[in-house]
Amino acid sequence: MRGIYIYLGILNALDALATCLGLNAGLIEEANPVMGGLYEKGPLLFLLVKISFSALLGCFAYMKYLPETKLLKNLLLLSSFLYTAVCLLHLYWIASHI
Repeated sequence: MRGIYIYLGILNALDALATCLGLNAGLIEEANPVMGGLYEKGPLLFLLVKISFSALLGCFAYMKYLPETKLLKNLLLLSSFLYTAVCLLHLYWIASHI
């Protein structure tokens, strides 16, 4: 399960970069109202929060005690699947406008 935390952290960082690129170029809109509000306050704040989430996920991967319940594992797998889809969508939008 530790690998899933690292994977989610990497996806979160990639999502942050792709979102900033897409928003700056006017190619996409932020669907998450909380993150959209942060971006409106400033892209640097948005990136700081997103990268902090990635760092936190990385810390979870290296905790000595990490709960491994079936529910948590299923939620992490679902999150990984959905976040992968979001990142692929970002990649498609950006690649189609280059």
